[in-house]
Amino acid sequence: MEKNYISKIKDYQTIKDIKDKLREYDREGNLSDFLIHLKKGELDKIFFDNSKIEKGNIEITKKLNTVTDDFEASKTLFEELKQLTYEEAHDERLWCYLSLYFYRDYCINKFNSSSRDKKLLTYLKRFFIDGTATHLSFTRNYISGLYWTAKKTYDPNLKNPYEYTEKIYSSSQLTFDLMERFDFLKNKMFFQAYIDLLFDLLKIKPDINTEFSKLMSPIMLNHYKNHFFTGLSKEEIRNELNSHYDFQYKLERITTPRL
Repeated sequence: MEKNYISKIKDYQTIKDIKDKLREYDREGNLSDFLIHLKKGELDKIFFDNSKIEKGNIEITKKLNTVTDDFEASKTLFEELKQLTYEEAHDERLWCYLSLYFYRDYCINKFNSSSRDKKLLTYLKRFFIDGTATHLSFTRNYISGLYWTAKKTYDPNLKNPYEYTEKIYSSSQLTFDLMERFDFLKNKMFFQAYIDLLFDLLKIKPDINTEFSKLMSPIMLNHYKNHFFTGLSKEEIRNELNSHYDFQYKLERITTPRL
């Protein structure tokens, strides 16, 4: 059986050409045809022939199952790509290739399952790295988002290294709150302390997700982004979060007390 190795688009001009092609479909009012032609491989000869692809040395042994949930997909992908270097993990050409070619069945399935009543072009952009190459833009791409969510939550020191990966995917609101906050992607201990607080509260009030998000997200944005947690343990960060939560409870901005 022929082995599959991780590859990437050779140059950025090809990515620009694909985006131009997408805009062409948009101008003609045929955006859905872009997905149809992409899935059938009708764009491969234009954009993904061997002359435009640079092969790497990491073997990929598994395809993402199109019906796999986000957690299983994230775990599977991260296991496949653990050997990525820092530079490779930030390479737009890699993620565009994986989204538009190697894992496109998964991406198209995700698109179809999440695009009801949404703008088509907005979701098509998630096949690319939109905007500047920041952590934020990488989390919005279908495939790189899976990788970075696992990378930022994976902890080899735990009995289950993917404990927090599974927890963050248990709530789309939680995934958004943490993975869309650039300043907190750097600190794994903050991730864990924040998730632990939420899960303790869920034991008291199973539907507290939205209320918790509305309370804590502004605090995270306006206060914690300027607060240095480097060198603090998870317990120390948790104590900080507890204090803020309890203060908001005393002000009656949230109705559920901690245990």
